[in-house]
Amino acid sequence: MRSYSWLIACWYLPVGSKLRVRIHANHVSLCKTRPQNSSIRNILPTTITEIMHSESSDNVQVKLALGDDHIWVNITPWACDDLALTAGQAVYAQIKGVSMTESELAQSF
Repeated sequence: MRSYSWLIACWYLPVGSKLRVRIHANHVSLCKTRPQNSSIRNILPTTITEIMHSESSDNVQVKLALGDDHIWVNITPWACDDLALTAGQAVYAQIKGVSMTESELAQSF
């Protein structure tokens, strides 16, 4: 799997350290094109693998492939329709560094 560099608030490890990261689906936003001039520093190229419209909530769950891993995203039906999202589509996931805290990280390997 390809490795990515992450900007995570208040977490200091030597360069090259491996981490397991928990990302809350509500802390991720999607863009169809690579954002420019954004305060969000964690911008990852991904591919939509699944879109699930929930009948019991006002969220749409989007599953993204990031190499061999997956990231889940919760967005509104309006955002899903406005972006015309489909499975197989390439999108950028944006994750704020301050949304990943020490409690969401665990050294692994």
